[in-house]
Amino acid sequence: MIPVTVAGLPATVAIVPSATTLTTGTTLQVKVTVTGTSATPTGTVNLWGLEGSTVGNGYTVGGTLSNGSYTFTVAPGLLYAGTDTLTVTYSGDTTYSPETATTIVTVNKIAPSITVVPSVASVYTYQGFTVSGVVSGSAITPTGTVYVNEVEYNSPKVAINADGSYSITVPANTLPVGNNTINVFYSGDTTYAGALGYAQIVIVQGAPLTPTVTVTPSATTVDSAASLTVTGTVVGSAATPTGSVTLSTGNYNSTTTALTGGNYSITIPANSLTVGTEKLTVTYSGDSNYATAAGSASVTVIQSAFSVAASAPASVSPGASTTSTITVSSTTGYDGAVTLGCTLTTSPTGATDVPTCSAGTGAINLTSAAPSGTATVTVSTTASTTSMVSPNLPGTGRGLAGAAGGALLALLVFFGVPARRRSWRSMLSMLALLAILGGMAACGGGGSGGGGGGTTIPGTTAGTYTFTVTATGVPAQATANTTTFTVTVN
Repeated sequence: MIPVTVAGLPATVAIVPSATTLTTGTTLQVKVTVTGTSATPTGTVNLWGLEGSTVGNGYTVGGTLSNGSYTFTVAPGLLYAGTDTLTVTYSGDTTYSPETATTIVTVNKIAPSITVVPSVASVYTYQGFTVSGVVSGSAITPTGTVYVNEVEYNSPKVAINADGSYSITVPANTLPVGNNTINVFYSGDTTYAGALGYAQIVIVQGAPLTPTVTVTPSATTVDSAASLTVTGTVVGSAATPTGSVTLSTGNYNSTTTALTGGNYSITIPANSLTVGTEKLTVTYSGDSNYATAAGSASVTVIQSAFSVAASAPASVSPGASTTSTITVSSTTGYDGAVTLGCTLTTSPTGATDVPTCSAGTGAINLTSAAPSGTATVTVSTTASTTSMVSPNLPGTGRGLAGAAGGALLALLVFFGVPARRRSWRSMLSMLALLAILGGMAACGGGGSGGGGGGTTIPGTTAGTYTFTVTATGVPAQATANTTTFTVTVN
């Protein structure tokens, strides 16, 4: 038997894409229809996609004919930008021979969206800043690089992050003074076209802006013992100033206070300001937009004061003491410690043993809660006294020894008289003898002993005495505060 080769009938393969021009982000439907002159063709079809004429960069999908047709779905991103040749191969069946057909579609890259966000709206030439943003599209996440593109500056290229975001640093002293439009150029990839993103203008300044510092004390006249609140603002021509302020006077420096929305409030504690005219100076630290600056205002500080008064003490006899109650009271909100001193200022002419005054060592503490206090001063006087001195007997060195000797002699005589003869007359005689001997000792006889005597202290002279009490405060008042009282010595 001689073999006979029977050729299949030719088939016609038709390719109909849903669009002949599309973007890389578009889904493409490709309908393939196989027809013949006999029965309806069966078998399979395959779709090959190529980028231009380059083989191997496309894809391959297959399907089984149904009623002679099959529709392929090409997902976004599977077609490369440019002119794509779509090739369909038909497998053939028992009736029809394999066939191949092609068609061409034009694929354009997707235009991405680029956001550009500078970290600042205004900088100085000596300051750097960052530009961040996101490259996004309607298909897959874009890949590639970005860089800042400005008239006088192009930054190094930076790779996009996996989520499409990026961050680029613009160094200091790279942009000119003035308004600078910051652009970001995207390189594009196989799906997305290169594109340029635009930002708002960044103002570059050659020198820091100078803000205005206002200083507003809560009162223009203040007691030295009262606190004072100072408020104010730091105002600039661009962004709201940030940073901090400090307040200083002649003797006071505040702690650093942070600005809140350009505003500040500082409280000066009581007893921090000097009496007179005080200049309050508020110094601003400066920030990325503004230079340091200062403002000032003046207040009048009046001396915080207290008064002192004394009660009248009772009259006193020499040798006794008396007291006066001293009352110290705040008159203008004084807050401090007051100590007392007491001195005798006037006394009767020729007075002896003048009285003394003691105010103690304790302090009276005045506060807003306790605006007054008391203390006691004591006046002491001296009593009149006389001290006695023993007489000398004749012929003795000391009166007491002589008197003792005379008394002893009298006793010997007395006891030498026989007991039966000791009558009342004898006793009387002995007493008379003792009296005579005592008189002789008091008068003193010849010899070296000399006469006897005593010491007399006259005591505090009667009359009126004036005492001055001086009150000294810490903090001190501008002038000394005193009061007086008198004491009558009977």
